[in-house]
Amino acid sequence: IFNGEIIDREALKQNVLQKIIMRDHVIEIKEIV
Repeated sequence: IFNGEIIDREALKQNVLQKIIMRDHVIEIKEIV
């Protein structure tokens, strides 16, 4: 269970980072347009 929790947290961090990166790209595109 402990190892699973660590993996889940890492996966959540990656998921959050991807969402933040996607938001940044959307903002950049809007600024360019």
